[in-house]
Amino acid sequence: MQGAFLNNRIILQSYHIKKRLYSKRTSSLHSRFLQPTYRKNICQISKPIFQQDLSTNTNFISKLKSPFSNLKMSNLKQPLVWIDCEMTGLEVGKHVLMEVAAIITDGNLRPVEEKFDAVIKLDEKQLSEMNDWCIEQHGKSGLTERCRQSNLTVKDVENQLLAYIKKYIPKKREALIAGNSVHADVRFLSVEMPKIIEHLHYRIIDVSTIKELAKRWCPDIPAYDKKGDHRALSDILESIGELQHYRSYWLS
Repeated sequence: MQGAFLNNRIILQSYHIKKRLYSKRTSSLHSRFLQPTYRKNICQISKPIFQQDLSTNTNFISKLKSPFSNLKMSNLKQPLVWIDCEMTGLEVGKHVLMEVAAIITDGNLRPVEEKFDAVIKLDEKQLSEMNDWCIEQHGKSGLTERCRQSNLTVKDVENQLLAYIKKYIPKKREALIAGNSVHADVRFLSVEMPKIIEHLHYRIIDVSTIKELAKRWCPDIPAYDKKGDHRALSDILESIGELQHYRSYWLS
């Protein structure tokens, strides 16, 4: 009798272990088995929020059109400071910042009402350091000419950006930096705008990392459609939309 009891107990334990393992596996990978039409609809919920044409924006700090525009500072939990920079190249010390933009969201990617975007005054010597790609891209987007016409120094922009961040996140080291390949932006900000880096947390959320992992682990997830006009503010909006895309398909 005792042997039969132990036998049944072992079988029952084995069943529950398998059940837990199976449940965990199917839960973590459930998005891979959703019907294509349903999966597509999930992502369409968030994409229109961030796909806005901001190429003609001229305001330093301006309003962000979003269903979440009423997000209050007191409700800002697990804040993220989304940052994107346009530079004359990728070599710190040789190349310099041209444009800096930022949008603050909470941990669920809901943005605050204001967005930040500023173009820095550059002289012809600094602009002459651009490589062929930058000359073509920034010339086409109009950024090069805006750098010529701007009256804002890099320190002006640093102070204004810090004021924007502190308005919503006064506590140091609380907000994480987020963006696409944002480590490159951090390298330039560390040199040209150290006050920004000192105020923010050293950890970062890099959407490009999630994109590369999705390619390797869930290759059936469709790519996120990006306009890629290489203006700082529109790049941020696309980065937030892209993270929402992977959250809906894979990380929910």
